[in-house]
Amino acid sequence: MDIRDTYQYFTEANMSKLRASGYEQSFYNLEEGIDDYVKNYLLEEQIW
Repeated sequence: MDIRDTYQYFTEANMSKLRASGYEQSFYNLEEGIDDYVKNYLLEEQIW
């Protein structure tokens, strides 16, 4: 199965509605998000 012509290689969320609703906190960049996910979810011994 070849998905090269149908795969979405880039996506970016429009955060304007969230900001307009009053949300002012910063977001993780990719590296920070991966670090948080690995350290706080994958390495934990809890099963979700």
